[in-house]
Amino acid sequence: MRTLLLALLTCVLSLTSVVAEPRTACTLIRTVDGDTIKVRIGKIEERVRMIGVDTPEKEPNEKARRDAQRTHQDLKTITTQGKASWEHLNSLLRPGQALLLEFDAGHTDRHGRLLAYVYTGSGTMLNEQMLRDGYASLMTVPPNVRYAKRLAAAYASARAEKRGLWQH
Repeated sequence: MRTLLLALLTCVLSLTSVVAEPRTACTLIRTVDGDTIKVRIGKIEERVRMIGVDTPEKEPNEKARRDAQRTHQDLKTITTQGKASWEHLNSLLRPGQALLLEFDAGHTDRHGRLLAYVYTGSGTMLNEQMLRDGYASLMTVPPNVRYAKRLAAAYASARAEKRGLWQH
């Protein structure tokens, strides 16, 4: 079913005018963590990883341990920051909310999650908002670089102005 959905999305994207950026409507089921959400596209539930952002883990797992070692912070600090990122994303969204997904060159990651820029109905790109508010780090992974400069500017602004996780 996932293969069929991705094939359909690819077909739709290829038929869309190059002037308009194709976006796929979905409904938020819940936030998973600070950079991943679960949505419903039609009758199918999908996990969506926001392109260009990385947030700390909210649970002590292998990635959290690697992040702690890399940043010279303890595991509790990493998971506390992860919970803060998740709570911030929750403050921006509500279950049942209509969202739009914009795909870049790569549609899925190695975990089978869809990769997308996520927009609210008002046009706010959540990927950028999480960076601008200081609750995510920049993570540029080619070939998904359509908004790399825009996201980098939001991240730099949050760091310079010590917003969110960068307050200390």
